[in-house]
Amino acid sequence: MFPLSDYYQVLTIYLIVGVILCLPPLILPQWKSLVRFLNKIETKHKKLLEIFFCGLSIFIIATALVLISYFNVNIITRLQFDTLEAEAEYFTIFAGFTFLLMPFAMALIGATAYIHNQSEIKFGDFFIILFAFTALALAGGFYHDVLWCGNATNWYTELSEGGYDFDVWMVVVGVNNRDYRLLGASQGTLALILIVFCIILLWRFNSLSEVKLTWQKKLKGIILGIFIVLFFGFFLFIIDTAGDFDSNVTLHSLFLGIPLIALLFYQLGKTLVSI
Repeated sequence: MFPLSDYYQVLTIYLIVGVILCLPPLILPQWKSLVRFLNKIETKHKKLLEIFFCGLSIFIIATALVLISYFNVNIITRLQFDTLEAEAEYFTIFAGFTFLLMPFAMALIGATAYIHNQSEIKFGDFFIILFAFTALALAGGFYHDVLWCGNATNWYTELSEGGYDFDVWMVVVGVNNRDYRLLGASQGTLALILIVFCIILLWRFNSLSEVKLTWQKKLKGIILGIFIVLFFGFFLFIIDTAGDFDSNVTLHSLFLGIPLIALLFYQLGKTLVSI
């Protein structure tokens, strides 16, 4: 049976996170005050900041690609570990870069594209875009979990248990269950919460900032963002599922798919520029 009691516990935690994320930009006037205060900060180093943000993003993404390459037998001969503990440590680093830092880097590319296409940096607008895009990119990573766990459990009809890949997650959510059905359903819920958070930030952009975007432009950004979530999650699923895809598919997903997602985030940032 599906572990409903554990899912309800995780759901409670994720809903609390969702409330903490989504309510402040909806009801707290301090959000608007903070954004407009940050927008007044001036800098003479716009170009340097753009170069730094792009360099940081490229470094994180390149590091993630290397870590992925050494963890997938379809790309490079998989690293051999002397102990299970050593493999678990490598997996933690690999997962941290691939599913947490790389989404942040994708979001940073999009936010940098936004400020690059403006005459001056407005830091309040920049951070709204960065938060929204980070939530969107993380949702793509968690959508990968939905696909991966579904594939491991015959699409949630069979029990399949994991190992060290659950260690950090079980500590965070406080459950003692390694059922991939639980993980997939939980991360799918979290992905939806993050998408809602992103939509709230983009839809409230006019009221939080002094920039005025048309509803058509905001809707276009939201639709493109959901498209990115689906494709980013699918590419990560292919990359992380060595047994079900051949080398060509994996290589194309890694070295063409991931750069494509970065380009889409850049385009998404340009889309939100008010002209």
